[in-house]
Amino acid sequence: MLNKTQLPIASNQLWKILALLLAIAPAVFIGLFILQYGVDVPYWDQWGVARLLVKQAEGDLSIQDLLAQHNEHRIFFPKLVFLALATLTDWNVKYEMLFILFLACIASLSVYFLFRRTVTQNLILSFFLTFLSNVLIFSPIQYECWLWGFQITFLMPIVCLVLSLLITQLKVNFWFRLLLCIVLATVSTFSVAAGALSWLVLLPVILLSAEGVKRKTLFSAVIPIWLICFSLNIAAYLRGYQSSASSSIANKSSIVLSYPFAFLGSPLGVGNPAFAIVAGCVLVALYVFACLYIVLRWRKFLKQAFVWLAMGAYPILSAMMATLARSGSGVEQALSSRYTTISIYLVIAVIALLAIVSKDIKENKFYGLWQLSEQTSRDILHNSLTCLIAICFSLNLATSIDASSAVTSVQRDRLFAKTCLTFIRFVPNNCITQYLNPGPPRLIKQFAQDLNKAGFLSPPIVKVNNIAALAPATSRESAAYGEFLSVTPKGRNTFDASGWAALPQHHKPADSVLITYRNAAQRSVLLAIASVRHPTPAVANALRDDRYRYAGWSTSFPIRRLPKQQDLVIEAWAFDTDRSQAFRITQQHILRRG
Repeated sequence: MLNKTQLPIASNQLWKILALLLAIAPAVFIGLFILQYGVDVPYWDQWGVARLLVKQAEGDLSIQDLLAQHNEHRIFFPKLVFLALATLTDWNVKYEMLFILFLACIASLSVYFLFRRTVTQNLILSFFLTFLSNVLIFSPIQYECWLWGFQITFLMPIVCLVLSLLITQLKVNFWFRLLLCIVLATVSTFSVAAGALSWLVLLPVILLSAEGVKRKTLFSAVIPIWLICFSLNIAAYLRGYQSSASSSIANKSSIVLSYPFAFLGSPLGVGNPAFAIVAGCVLVALYVFACLYIVLRWRKFLKQAFVWLAMGAYPILSAMMATLARSGSGVEQALSSRYTTISIYLVIAVIALLAIVSKDIKENKFYGLWQLSEQTSRDILHNSLTCLIAICFSLNLATSIDASSAVTSVQRDRLFAKTCLTFIRFVPNNCITQYLNPGPPRLIKQFAQDLNKAGFLSPPIVKVNNIAALAPATSRESAAYGEFLSVTPKGRNTFDASGWAALPQHHKPADSVLITYRNAAQRSVLLAIASVRHPTPAVANALRDDRYRYAGWSTSFPIRRLPKQQDLVIEAWAFDTDRSQAFRITQQHILRRG
């Protein structure tokens, strides 16, 4: 049994364990989120990686390919990561998503140690602040980041920056710290265009952390070395650079002025541009207030606060760059899920800065200037900070809930894209351009064939247009796989088809539905693909399983894709994309063309 002196110690240890579990809970949640919603299919920009993989397989990959421009970016280091992961996993892009989670964990740990070194030594309070930051770092708002492996390019620069800020606070040789920061700033620059901002925001922090280094050495060696490395990076970046067609600035000044605030306020904007702009303005105002206070008290804690000023400066400068490059698409584009990966760090920086400022106000009793009692002032400070944090995280939660419907939609789109890829030899071109990549369909088909030959696609591309051949030998058509409800003419040249579909062996809706017709050789030839996403509450109630609440599907197909037989048997198949298996749904429909 524990004696009375041991009870407080045991209680304190319990609180520490609970605080630690609370801090890591958001990361665990996102890990499960990726496993639940991630789909192994190369999407959009990832087909640029496909080109590299084909070249690698042919032994034709060069350094120029790795340094080649991607839009306005040079993504040299992300390309190395893509190639390494693809080689190790046969290009299962879900491992890219998990690598993104790994990068986010590095950022989270760096933020935790920064809290410990610059805000508070109290372990429980550090865990609590880390929990607050992790709610943002591992927020579902960033679903585009978590569910699209290409977002490694966006996350690498911010992780390099946060890690560099931590390195500046370590008690190791200054020149070694400087070398690490130069390496990380280089990685950041050649990950995404905004990564070059790391050189600007890191320099003041490095200079402030140069304890024991003479002022003369700072001006004669440290600053020149930093500027030379920065110049070399920019020179290499701009060599052969071409302006991207995707870059455009808005013509209206109102959009140009509001875009950066919408960008910065997007984690708290509840999917509404006006809310995001207001949230961005408030965050910038709080950041400026903290800057002014710290300048006035610079002798007290400029060094410890400047890491957070630098962290907040990066998303602000990134928002300005995005305004120059993307505001032509409108303010709504600033709320893109992938941008929140950057903007959340302004929220984290503001929380840390306000914690430092409020602590200083309490310790120095500045509340006396307002002729308030000590207890009243402490209560006001505590309640104001608590209220501000509660508002921030309530808005973040509301924004996450607002994004939840988009998450399911993204998953259904990716499943449809994977079905298009599996049957890329037989699908119409719009299936490729809308769901895989908007480039020339002929080129994407060729990349897919080459990837398939090199063993980078799983399951492999279907070579024979006979869906019945994909049915498992032991399976039989069953009502459990769904219902093929109707095939109806739509005008003179099109038919509409609809129903619901399930994979009962996996307790989920079908990944997609294949519509086929039987040709003269009695083969089930692919006619159309349907995405499974429509609400089916009646099905869920009948099966007593809420997982089938969105099992409905509908599609259309042109009459020109049908052979000129008088009577055609039209069938529907529930398709499992991971196993490339098709399960016939019981109902059939006869189209009479006579």
